[in-house]
Formats: sequence, C-alpha cells, structure tokens
Amino acid sequence: EPGVAKVRGMYLRFITVKLEKDHKLIAKTKKLILEGRSWVKDHDGLKSVRVNIDVDPY
Repeated sequence: EPGVAKVRGMYLRFITVKLEKDHKLIAKTKKLILEGRSWVKDHDGLKSVRVNIDVDPY
C-alpha cells in the first residue's frame, strides 16, 4: 500500500513484476502488459481507470 491511499481523488495501486534477464520472457511479458492495458482502455466500465507503465531495468 502506498503512503497515501488517494491522490487527486484517485486510488493508487501498484503492481511489481520482476523477471530474469531472458529476452523471450521479457518480450512475452511486455506483450501481455500492453494487451492488459488495451483491455482496460476498451471496456466502458473502466473508462476512469488509468494505467501507467514504469520500467526500471535494474
């Protein structure tokens, strides 16, 4: 849980994904994350949901 539950009236949720340095696994995971973001964007009941992807290579 973040230190602040809401920012500007929006709830915050974070998902952390850790992967081995396997190029095939990274590519597949990236594809699944982007598909999930598109799915959220395309559903009427989820129009107010924002998905931000932040990649930290370390």
